[in-house]
Amino acid sequence: MRPLGRQRRAQSMRAVIIDAFGGPQRLTVGHREMPQPGDGEVRVRVAAAGLNRADLLQRRGVYLPPNPYDPMLPGLEYAGVVDAVGSRVDRPGLGDRVMGLVPGGAQAEHVVVPAVETIPVPANLDLVAAAGVPEAFLTAFDALYLQGSLGEHQTCLVRGASSGVGIAGCQLARSFGNPCIGTTRSEAKRDRLQEMGVSHALMDSADLADRVMEITEGVGVPVVMDLVGGAALDSNIGMVAQRGVVVCVGLLAGTESTVNLMTLLARRVHVVGTVMRSRAAPERARLAGVFQQRVLPMFTAGILHPVIAHTFALADVAAAHEVMEQDRHFGKLVLRVAGPD
Repeated sequence: MRPLGRQRRAQSMRAVIIDAFGGPQRLTVGHREMPQPGDGEVRVRVAAAGLNRADLLQRRGVYLPPNPYDPMLPGLEYAGVVDAVGSRVDRPGLGDRVMGLVPGGAQAEHVVVPAVETIPVPANLDLVAAAGVPEAFLTAFDALYLQGSLGEHQTCLVRGASSGVGIAGCQLARSFGNPCIGTTRSEAKRDRLQEMGVSHALMDSADLADRVMEITEGVGVPVVMDLVGGAALDSNIGMVAQRGVVVCVGLLAGTESTVNLMTLLARRVHVVGTVMRSRAAPERARLAGVFQQRVLPMFTAGILHPVIAHTFALADVAAAHEVMEQDRHFGKLVLRVAGPD
């Protein structure tokens, strides 16, 4: 009987489980069957997994992953080591360090992902730091440069710049040579943005539009990456340049807004909504490929780096959710799943 017991344990893994939709107390760490890679897939032994606001929404039953992902298993990003390879996979190979995005289930000891969606972890990043890269930097790069088409030397506005995605957006803008206006509601976080080298770190206050127009000499910004949502949309439209783009990424301030359509029409503004979770696999794979070509070398060179605010043991996932809900941190929250590299 003891060998059978060992076999059963070997075929299971620890995972964060939502036992019922609700508050952080609904989170537990339990066991699930070990996933196996199929054609074109690899299995990753997860070292660390990033925590995101989407996980809070999923816990409340609001923002669930698409089928066939289990709605009770959260986690959108991972970093770890490939420990099993399915058929028809050229790379990555066994033992390779990888990171990436998944629609769900990353906050577990193992996750199975399409091989073409994995991103190599640069040698100068440990796996805990790497877990803070995928969601923040892929989302920000996609929003600013692919969806927003931010051009050379153009100025961008990042609303909610002290969030994980916002910090990544500010770093990317600086690295690509784009002046960046970053906003926050916290003076302490504004100071942190200034220390990071953000071109203009501003309080998200009533005179924000005046400040932005002053900085841009009355023209407005070509691209806004908005992580605030709610009423911010209308003010964004008032600060964007002619034929500018507002990319809506986050909903910290709510899901509804009233918009001045006259300003929208007069400025010929493009409003783009974007999420990662529901994208088709080929689109996620293309994004991962472009990211490897254009952004990953800047991590290797030490130009870009994830900002990790706090790390938590997997068993402390409820405490991590509470910290995120308080919104006092600056940077990413990461769950440590396995031991060090």
